[in-house]
Amino acid sequence: MDRDDSRKAKDDFWDISKLVPQRRTGLSRFSSGPSLTTVSDTAVPKRPAGAAADERRLTATAPRGTAEECVSYTPKSNPLLLSVIVRRKVGGYSFYEQFRRDAARLFSEEGECAPYVPFFSFAPQYSQLSAEQRAYYFYLRTEVRAGRYPRADKGYLFLLIYEIITLNEQIPPTEGARLLAAIWEAYRPSLSGIDRYVAAWLTDYCLLHGIPCPPLGASCLAAASDGEFSEFFFGDAAEATEEGILRLLRLSSAYSFEDSRAVTEENRALITRHITGAMARVFPYLFDKGMIDRAETPLVLRRRAFAGSLCSHNVQADLEVTYVSLCRAEGLRKTVGLAVKYAENRLRAALGIRARLSTVGMPAELAAEIDRYFVSVSAALSPKKEAPPPAYERLYDAPADTLDPAAAARIEAASWELTRRLVPEEEWGSEDLPIQPPVAAVLSDTRDTTPVVQKAAPAVREVTAPAPTDETAILVEAYLLGGAAPLAAARRLGLTAAMAAERVNEEMLAVLGDILLEPVGDDFALIEEYREDAEEWLKQRKK
Repeated sequence: MDRDDSRKAKDDFWDISKLVPQRRTGLSRFSSGPSLTTVSDTAVPKRPAGAAADERRLTATAPRGTAEECVSYTPKSNPLLLSVIVRRKVGGYSFYEQFRRDAARLFSEEGECAPYVPFFSFAPQYSQLSAEQRAYYFYLRTEVRAGRYPRADKGYLFLLIYEIITLNEQIPPTEGARLLAAIWEAYRPSLSGIDRYVAAWLTDYCLLHGIPCPPLGASCLAAASDGEFSEFFFGDAAEATEEGILRLLRLSSAYSFEDSRAVTEENRALITRHITGAMARVFPYLFDKGMIDRAETPLVLRRRAFAGSLCSHNVQADLEVTYVSLCRAEGLRKTVGLAVKYAENRLRAALGIRARLSTVGMPAELAAEIDRYFVSVSAALSPKKEAPPPAYERLYDAPADTLDPAAAARIEAASWELTRRLVPEEEWGSEDLPIQPPVAAVLSDTRDTTPVVQKAAPAVREVTAPAPTDETAILVEAYLLGGAAPLAAARRLGLTAAMAAERVNEEMLAVLGDILLEPVGDDFALIEEYREDAEEWLKQRKK
């Protein structure tokens, strides 16, 4: 080997490419047969020119034997939900498939009364139960199915919920939803923190099976109103109860009738009952007629069903829900607020409360629906007739005859005569004797004794605020005239239109018991119902 060959051999020693195994052109099966063709570099789709770098993504295909199933529907029972899309993989391997087989095998196991044994697990399964825990779990499950709810830890409770979620073949969806709602209602007071799990799992369960939310108690409705995606609960179950309508009003309206000055402790229950009763007719009408979609922008919710739970492959799915938000739908909130005010006005009129709320822009069809409700309950709201007084009370009534001064003088003279007979004269004091004999005084009275009927003094309205000033009278007169008069009067007094209206409302509140002006756009207008009152007040003011 010459010098050049020796140098070449040394250089080849550092040639890394010769040390790396040669790239294979194909992969052979373990068994005999054709080989699987590898994907060459040219088979990988290249990024189009001008495409952003983040568009180069890896696309994973479904495992062999799996397929994606997509179902789309529009819930008929909940008008707040515009569409629901369910995407799930059919077939394939499930990590919790053994749990599903155990649940199906033990589904019919009946339990007998057993002592309570604590059980804790983040992902409870049947295989984790001891003999004592297993006996108590089957007793608990038997009792819950019968509508009785003994003591339970979260481990027992979640194991039962996982069983309901997974066993679609054994448990009908409507029965499963009813059980989930009953478990939630029964155990939320004793097991803190289950609201965010059970509320979400109940929602997913109903959406996957396309069934409405079961009726919920007041406790669960309160928890649902504070959670996310409350539209699922208050488009389905809210109309069934007074508590549900009340929660729905708090979510969908900025106006709270509960804080109205017309509500007192005495009439609070009455007003709540009839406003929720009227709105129970308004909400279905509002939803069924499509009025909910006025200028609303729907939101989209995407999430994995039963997140955080132990469930088998057959119930795993991705959900996409398009819905109308109760908190962000400004058109809906305005319409609901006007309907509540209109219903409160009807109640105020029935209860004799004169003050009225402004309902400018109230849809006529909703007003007619509320009117129909109050016509149906008019008998219950009419003033109750007072029962006649007992017969014995008539004995205590004053005589209907007019006063006879002569008869009164005779009675008093007879009284003094009786006093002289019964009391010795030496026991009389000077203060006991009348200054002037009453008989002589009465009989010597030659004035007209015709009875005089005194007229009752006119009722005076109680004023709790400072009396209106002369400037108020000027402004009220201007608003009665209308047109450009209010603005001209305000400028003459050095006030803006808003300041003038505020002054009138503040000072007239003590006179009328309500504001005199209501906002109309950027201006203020006289409430026509109070025109005659304002004219009468102004007339008295000028005298």
